[in-house]
Amino acid sequence: MKSSDFAKGDLVECVVVTHRHYGPNTRTVVGGAPGFIDSTDVSDDPADRDWPPVGRRLACLVLGDTKDGRLRLSCRPRDVELGRSVADVVAAVAAWRTVCDAESEVAVGEFLRTADAGPTLRWALRHPAGAWRTRAEAMVERASGGVPLCP
Repeated sequence: MKSSDFAKGDLVECVVVTHRHYGPNTRTVVGGAPGFIDSTDVSDDPADRDWPPVGRRLACLVLGDTKDGRLRLSCRPRDVELGRSVADVVAAVAAWRTVCDAESEVAVGEFLRTADAGPTLRWALRHPAGAWRTRAEAMVERASGGVPLCP
């Protein structure tokens, strides 16, 4: 298999094959497609620099691919959880971006009624301090009737 056989947002199982200065290099368990995890995509904690050891199997979310044919991957727990919790990661993140940019409370209300609202808000709340986390905190505070944050 090649990296082009995988789509952005797919969950794949990978094995760490080596470490480079930028992060772990991997191969998919099925098909052996090469990939890498940037050091910033290893952990939910930006200060954590412990990389998974060579030989470790990991669930990874496909972020895209590179011109040289490798998969760009994330093994951050929040990203993997989102991949397991929504039918379409790309669509869920696009909806999140739209609602973050929306000034309309109607748009926020519509988003909160979707099946992806709970998983997407959990994902956003696990980000380090920043705009997405702040927006998620504000939505949770304002939500009437509760937001399904727990499965």
